Amino acid sequence: MSESCPPPAIDPDDPTTWPDSARRLWQARQSGEQPPGELERRLLRELAASGPIPFAEFMRRCLYEEDGGYYRSEHDPLGEEGDFVTSADLHPAFGLLLGRWVWRAWQDLGRPEPLVLVEAGPGTGALAAGVLTHLEQSEAGPEIVDYRLVEAAPAWRQRQQTRLAPWLDRCSWHASLTKAAPDSGVGVFLANELLDAFPCHRVIWDGAELREIWVDAVDGELREESGPLSDPALEQYLPSLGLQPREGDVMAISLAMLPWLQELRRLFRRGTALLLDYGGEAEELYGDPDQPADVRACYQHTDSTNLLARPGRQDLTFDVDFTLLRGVAASLGFEPVDHGTQQEFLTELGIQEFLQPGDAAVDRKSLLDLLDPHLLGAVLALELRWPAAAKLS
Repeated sequence: MSESCPPPAIDPDDPTTWPDSARRLWQARQSGEQPPGELERRLLRELAASGPIPFAEFMRRCLYEEDGGYYRSEHDPLGEEGDFVTSADLHPAFGLLLGRWVWRAWQDLGRPEPLVLVEAGPGTGALAAGVLTHLEQSEAGPEIVDYRLVEAAPAWRQRQQTRLAPWLDRCSWHASLTKAAPDSGVGVFLANELLDAFPCHRVIWDGAELREIWVDAVDGELREESGPLSDPALEQYLPSLGLQPREGDVMAISLAMLPWLQELRRLFRRGTALLLDYGGEAEELYGDPDQPADVRACYQHTDSTNLLARPGRQDLTFDVDFTLLRGVAASLGFEPVDHGTQQEFLTELGIQEFLQPGDAAVDRKSLLDLLDPHLLGAVLALELRWPAAAKLS
C-alpha cells in the first residue's frame, strides 16, 4: 500500500501556502481593493451554475439590481465623497437656466395650466430645485407647476424629497414614465445625464464576424469572453449607420434606447422634451481609433477600464450615440432640434449673466466647468418636440 502525502503546511506568514479564497482576499487588500460584495458573490454563484450572460445584463444588474445595485443602494455616488458630479450639482446656475428653457417651452405650448413637468432620473433633486426656483420668480409662479419625478429607488426619493421640501405640494413621485403621464396629455420633459446609464451591449469585430462580450465565472472570478450575438439587432446596428467596425475594437451599443423613446413618445400628445447627455455623433464615436466607444467605469472620480471590478459599487457608463438617438426619435414622430454642446446651449440661455466680477473663485470655477468642452461641457443637448396633432400609439 502506498503512503499518502500529507497536505502542505499552511504558513501564516506565507500567502502562497494559503487556500485560494484566503489568498485572493489578501491580494485584494494589498492592492487596495475591497473584498467581494454580496452582489458579486451572487453573480459568481449564478454564473457558475447557469453559464455566462451578455454584458448588457451584467451592467443592468450592477446598476439596477434591487439588492445591491449601484443606483439602488443607500450610498450617494455624487459629490466629492462619491464617484462623479453632474452639472445640476456642480452649480445652481444650471438648474436656473434650465428653468428658463422650461419657461420658454411652456410658452411655446400655449401656456397650458397646470404646467406639467416630468423629469426622469432626477438624482439629488438639484435640477428640479433650480427649475422650480426660476419658475417661482417668474410671472407664472410655482402654484401652476405640477412637477412629476420619475424615480423608482426609495433612497433617491428620500434625497429628492429632502431637497425639494419647499415645493412638496407641487411635486409627486412615479415609478415609470407611463405612471407619470398626465391626463391632459400636454407637458414638458427633462432628462439630464440619464441615457448614458442605460444597460448596453459590447461587441467586437474579430475580422470575420461581429461577436458579443459576455460575462462568466471562471475559477471564482468574473471574466469576459466573446460569444455569439444575443440579439440579431446588434448585427444591423453599425451597417444601418453606414459604418464598418475595425478589427479588435470593442464598441458599446445601447438597444434600450428604442423602447425608452417609445415610452417617452406615449407620455404626451403634445409637448417638448430636453435630453442632455455625454455623447457624440456615430461617426465620431465609432470612427476614432484612439477613442473606442466602449463602456467605462467610474470610481472615486477616476475612469477605469476594469468594468468587472466592484459590481454594484462603481458606476458604469458610455457615450450616447446622438446620431441614433435623433434618427430613432424622428422615426417615432418627434421633431428633433439640436442645441449642440452644453456650452452652446447654456450660452444661448444666458449663462454669462452669472459670470459677474467679484464672484467667489470656487463658484466661478464651477460655473466655468459647465462650459468646459473637456469636462461637463462635453454634454450634448437635444430637444424633441411632439407634433401638434400627435396621437398616442
